[in-house]
Amino acid sequence: MIQLISMLLGFFTTRGPIAMFFVWIGKKIFTKSTAITAQITIVILLFTAKIAFLSLLVNFVLSIYNAISSIIGYIDNLSLDSNLSTSYKILESIGLIDAIIDVFDLFNISFTALLIYFVTRYLIDSLKMMSDEFYKIGVLLNL
Repeated sequence: MIQLISMLLGFFTTRGPIAMFFVWIGKKIFTKSTAITAQITIVILLFTAKIAFLSLLVNFVLSIYNAISSIIGYIDNLSLDSNLSTSYKILESIGLIDAIIDVFDLFNISFTALLIYFVTRYLIDSLKMMSDEFYKIGVLLNL
């Protein structure tokens, strides 16, 4: 009887099978939860950095575009002094100034289309990367 009691009490000691089972479960939960939290945080940070870089790039390109547009508008409405007016009138008489303005208007459409294409491609690649990372997290969790 004493052996049976000591054997039953041995299950509940710090080195017993029940305690070791709970220690094993605790280690699994702790390591998975810290790894998952770190992975999710890194994925969110990378996605945020990609979006910030994309917005910076789009703002930079748009500011260059607006600067070129304002320069062309400024040249078109320019009242020139005597030194530059002769050359400007020659370029205007052969139609070069109007051709540059027309080409820039055509360039607006293609520029906008290319900008939209590259932004959507960048976003799709970023979302694909994020999806792959969340798939890896799901595999780690055995879902």
